[in-house]
Amino acid sequence: MRYQDEAPRDSSGDQVRSFLVTKGQARVADGEELAPETLVEPSAQSRSVVETLQFERRSIVAGLSGPTSVAEVAAHLKIPLLTAQVLLTNMVGEGLLNAQRPVQSMDLDFLSTIRAAITNL
Repeated sequence: MRYQDEAPRDSSGDQVRSFLVTKGQARVADGEELAPETLVEPSAQSRSVVETLQFERRSIVAGLSGPTSVAEVAAHLKIPLLTAQVLLTNMVGEGLLNAQRPVQSMDLDFLSTIRAAITNL
């Protein structure tokens, strides 16, 4: 796992916490939240402002040591996946995180061509 461990958190009041973490957002404003398998990592900008970030945002930036999936971040922070998706999507939009989105579809003909070329080597 690429997320640096911290002390365990108390999980009581999760619904209130989720509301506070997302500032009341149930979904991302543009409707395109990050997929659970999307990899996120801190941007150069976030490293320089980490001390000014609050709560979960600071924990995320300080704790990420390399590309980590949205689902892993949610599990580590012990917050619902949707809450993590909203929070991390907002952080990407603010330039605090870089995201590597998963490949949506593959061209099977192209993959077959590559396979044939490798086989012919």
